[in-house]
Amino acid sequence: MKHFYSPSLRGFLIEGVHRDIPDDAIEITAAEHQLLQRGQAEGKVIGIGAGGRPALQDGWAADAEELAKFARRRRDNLLKASDARMLPDYPMPEAERAAWVEYRKALRAVPQQAGFPHEISWPVMVAPTED
Repeated sequence: MKHFYSPSLRGFLIEGVHRDIPDDAIEITAAEHQLLQRGQAEGKVIGIGAGGRPALQDGWAADAEELAKFARRRRDNLLKASDARMLPDYPMPEAERAAWVEYRKALRAVPQQAGFPHEISWPVMVAPTED
């Protein structure tokens, strides 16, 4: 059984288990596969090292574009989660509605923060008022 690592999928593939092996897949030994998996379990990430081989690296090996895409997806999900609160007939006090409007405005402004996408100050979700 041959083992592969695909940089585009950021994952492992095993011949006979996976039907489609991408063109960028790099054949690795079973020992390399175990070593890379053990490293991931310890918080390392897999990147491409010397000679084009998969290698363990410290931290998340994402570039600014990937980080920005991840941050925008998180922001969009937070906006969607609060959409219903903006409906005119959603029951809440006016002060709470105003706080939600400001929260959503702050979410939309996340990409304009000075440290974006590496350093983000996420707005704090509004705590609902208890009746």
